[in-house]
Amino acid sequence: MINIRLDNEAAECIEKWGWKYHHIGIPTTDILPNEKYIPHLKFYVSGFPTSPYGIEWMRFEKDSPIHVYNN
Repeated sequence: MINIRLDNEAAECIEKWGWKYHHIGIPTTDILPNEKYIPHLKFYVSGFPTSPYGIEWMRFEKDSPIHVYNN
């Protein structure tokens, strides 16, 4: 069973293992399941609610105000 947590809840790695960060965002160009769109920043996020390690995948639109280095 996959545990789903709210955005304000800590990841399992913090709650159970004592790690000291909330989450890490990793840029991607892949369209992933269950993406949530952040309209004012023009990017999509996914993965955080189910990742025990607090990983959040971030897919940016080309005109996003957040600068991302692309190869």
